[in-house]
Amino acid sequence: NRHRASLFFQETVKRGILLGPDGNNVMLAHADEDVATTLRACAEAMEIVSAAIKNGTVREQIEGSPIDPAPAWRATR
Repeated sequence: NRHRASLFFQETVKRGILLGPDGNNVMLAHADEDVATTLRACAEAMEIVSAAIKNGTVREQIEGSPIDPAPAWRATR
């Protein structure tokens, strides 16, 4: 759901990795260290999301508004 996704993206940003709901691209320009850093940030973020789900605190942990599930191009029409 959008609240769990919002918390996940928030936590990856806190770890220096900007991901988005529209997909992510890994390319040859990314070094092994870049990929490892991204995977580590995702794993840490998932631990936080998992704990929040268990504790029932997902919405309370989101700083700001949750992501909008509609793609940006659809939201402007």
